[in-house]
Amino acid sequence: MALRLHTLSPLITIARGYAVVRRDNDAVIVTRVHQAHPGDALTIQVTDGSIPVEVRTN
Repeated sequence: MALRLHTLSPLITIARGYAVVRRDNDAVIVTRVHQAHPGDALTIQVTDGSIPVEVRTN
C-alpha cells in the first residue's frame, strides 16, 4: 500500500519533468488555457522550487 501511495504522489510526477501551475489569487490548479487570463499571477511548481509568472496572453 505504501509503495502505491508513493507511486501516485504528485511530487514523483513533478520529478519526471511535469509541473503544477496554480493561480495565486485562489490557489486553483490551472489545467486548461481558459483558466488563465492576461495579468493573472501564477506559480509554477517544479522539482526544486517554484517560479512566479504573470500571464501575458492566452
